[in-house]
Amino acid sequence: MNNSEIINADAANGEFWIPELLIQHIQSFLSGKEAIQTSILSKSWYNAWLTRPNLDFNGRDWGVKRFLEFAKKTMQRYGESNLIIESFSLSMDRRKRDDCVLGDELIARALKLGATESYVSIRLYLGGRPFLTTNAWELRNLRLLQLEWLNIDPLFSDGSSCEFPCLKVLTLRRCSAKGIIRISSPSLECISFAHTAISRATLDVPNIRKFTFLGRITLPSLDFEAIAPMGWVSDLSIVFGGVEFKTSCFLKLEKFLEELSPSKISLNLEIETAFNVVYDYARHIECLRKPAVVENLMVKLHPMYIIRNSTLLESLFRSVEPKFTTQYWEDLQRRKWRWKTAGDNFLHLLCKALMLDVVSENCCQSMSRLPGLEKVNVECFEAALAKWRPLSLKTLLDASTSLEDKQIVRFQLTWR
Repeated sequence: MNNSEIINADAANGEFWIPELLIQHIQSFLSGKEAIQTSILSKSWYNAWLTRPNLDFNGRDWGVKRFLEFAKKTMQRYGESNLIIESFSLSMDRRKRDDCVLGDELIARALKLGATESYVSIRLYLGGRPFLTTNAWELRNLRLLQLEWLNIDPLFSDGSSCEFPCLKVLTLRRCSAKGIIRISSPSLECISFAHTAISRATLDVPNIRKFTFLGRITLPSLDFEAIAPMGWVSDLSIVFGGVEFKTSCFLKLEKFLEELSPSKISLNLEIETAFNVVYDYARHIECLRKPAVVENLMVKLHPMYIIRNSTLLESLFRSVEPKFTTQYWEDLQRRKWRWKTAGDNFLHLLCKALMLDVVSENCCQSMSRLPGLEKVNVECFEAALAKWRPLSLKTLLDASTSLEDKQIVRFQLTWR
């Protein structure tokens, strides 16, 4: 039977024929729960779901008993039918030993059936056994590995000599490690640490292209063994704050940025509310070591800092020399907080920290106490034209300006 005959036969049954590979491609964009719902559309969708190469097991979508039974039967069927797995996703809560054994068993089977992309999210309850019995050698063929809520010591302990020769993307989210971890891969291009409790990491990744970090308060110590090529980037989102905020956090930030200095750094820094601010560190002008250079800096301060003075921002700019400081207009104005005076918004505070003085329509000269800062240009982004256009400081500070809240404003800083 040729394709036209199949289409005619399916049409007669009220079903429009779609190639199985296309159906499976569509299903790959859905969660496991959503994908199984497509199996009731027609026989072809059901068959495509039965042989899909992208497996997604999420125990939170099922009862415990149903999940165990479904996962076991699915993996058994794939093994008996010699079906190939391309990507494997496992999300579960470990409460009992049987759950632990099943998780390890599912991972081992998926790897045996050829999985090259793996996402594993396992929440450990009090007294739960650390992940995982699978060793790094068994993961050698993976191109993508995402781990969440896991103890990663068994995989990345400093004493391990295991490499990941095929790995391209590694994501560690809400993971933890008691000791020093070591990540070694000649092929790894993208590394992401998101809210992961790591004190120190040694990275042997000569082909890295992007390093992403999301964290709060604690910054890990990074040691790059291999010299990465020029042109790689670091995208950082860091939150400082708590009951008490100390400006010595900027010293930790300096060291962290210095370790990433071979890359082009983009930093999104937020300082949350604190009941007390301790100015226990300010970089001295005479310091021989240059501040960390950042391609782009975005700062978000809690309103309680904005109603004070510019000392906090000045301390930050002594530790970091951004080429651009980019802000959303709504963050600069803070209109929703209804300040008593127009001078109490972040825009005025930023200008005060930089001590800007208008010298031409689109250029400002800095009279700041910040060492090395010579000139500041102000620009806003025109979304319709997809380009930056000059903006005079007078227009920017004018209370009647009609910039939209979502419009982006940036300060281009020139340092000696």
